[in-house]
Amino acid sequence: MYMSGGTNDLEILLGADNFADYLSRSELSRSVSERDQDLMEEIATAISEIESDVTAVEAKKEERTEAKKTLAAKQKDLKDQMSEVEVLLDDLGDQQEELNEDSESAEAAMDDVQKQLNAAREAARRAEEERKAQEAQESGSSGSDAGSSDTGSSGSDSTDSSDSGSSGSSDSGGMSSGLFLWPVSGSYTITSPFGYRIHPIYGTSKFHKGVDIAGGGVNGKPIVAVESGTVYLAGFNAGGYGNYVIVGHGTLDDGNSYETLYAHMSSYVVSSGQYVEKGQVIGYVGSTGASTGPHLHFEVHRNGSLTDPMDYYNSIG
Repeated sequence: MYMSGGTNDLEILLGADNFADYLSRSELSRSVSERDQDLMEEIATAISEIESDVTAVEAKKEERTEAKKTLAAKQKDLKDQMSEVEVLLDDLGDQQEELNEDSESAEAAMDDVQKQLNAAREAARRAEEERKAQEAQESGSSGSDAGSSDTGSSGSDSTDSSDSGSSGSSDSGGMSSGLFLWPVSGSYTITSPFGYRIHPIYGTSKFHKGVDIAGGGVNGKPIVAVESGTVYLAGFNAGGYGNYVIVGHGTLDDGNSYETLYAHMSSYVVSSGQYVEKGQVIGYVGSTGASTGPHLHFEVHRNGSLTDPMDYYNSIG
């Protein structure tokens, strides 16, 4: 009778020995039927749960498949990106090598300027010695009258010093001068001071030998000699300074000998050996040589050594 599903009251009655047996069999049949129904419901529930689980598993399989596809695509993208990065790194390496070579070339070119400056200093020193020797000779041969003339000559020697006697004067644009006149009137922005810095072109730490004077409208402005003197060098330095001028000022009021350097000019209008007056135009602001934009690179050498140009000016503004 278990799970027969086909037992009815007539069959129970016919199969019973007596009425009591019939009642017993009828009760048993109902119990079995109820149990069968419960089992069927449990089985149906179990089947439904299994089907749900199967559906969930299939869905997870699909998710995993999609995840694998997505991961594979990302891995491919990453691999492609890494390949691109490797190419970029190779390019950067090549560019860095070129910059290093350019930096070395610029250093060599600037060293060449330094050698020329040293030679010009030596020539100026010898010329001064010859001048003094000539004066001494003339003084010895001329007697007391020559001595008086010598005194006047001595006053002439101090011309550079008297030119620097404008200490404390004011540049018309807002720079309060100290020892020197400001080289670019009306432009007082210092974009790079004296001292160590990260070079804007080569990306390495280098000592900046002067100050960079820039600002709006600086391009093409006239550059003036900050003090009277003789042009030691005027030319083009391909690696670093571009168009540049170096003026030797001799010994000034403070007892020190000075040279000033002006670089990255668009052009210069003086020549080596030429005497220039304080405030005389010697060139124009530009961006030649190792330069990232129009500005004046300005250096001050005192007794043959680099110094901070701003030490010779009182204030800006």
